[in-house]
Amino acid sequence: MKHRSRSELPLLGSLLTTTRRSRILLLGFGILMLGDGLQSTLLGVRASLEGFPTAVTGLIMSTFYLGFLGGAVYAPRFVERVG
Repeated sequence: MKHRSRSELPLLGSLLTTTRRSRILLLGFGILMLGDGLQSTLLGVRASLEGFPTAVTGLIMSTFYLGFLGGAVYAPRFVERVG
């Protein structure tokens, strides 16, 4: 059985190189997702412990994501203007 060299599999080599180069970016994104999940859980639990109504807790948690969406929409314009 003959093994193929990396030159015979350019797509696999390119994929491995891209994955190695972007692992820090993927790690950072994973940490952000972990923090977001923990924050959402903690916010819901803490609000119920403090006696907030369920509707108010839902409103607070949904406005976080509205702000996140608004930031994604308006951030490019802001960066273009400021530089």
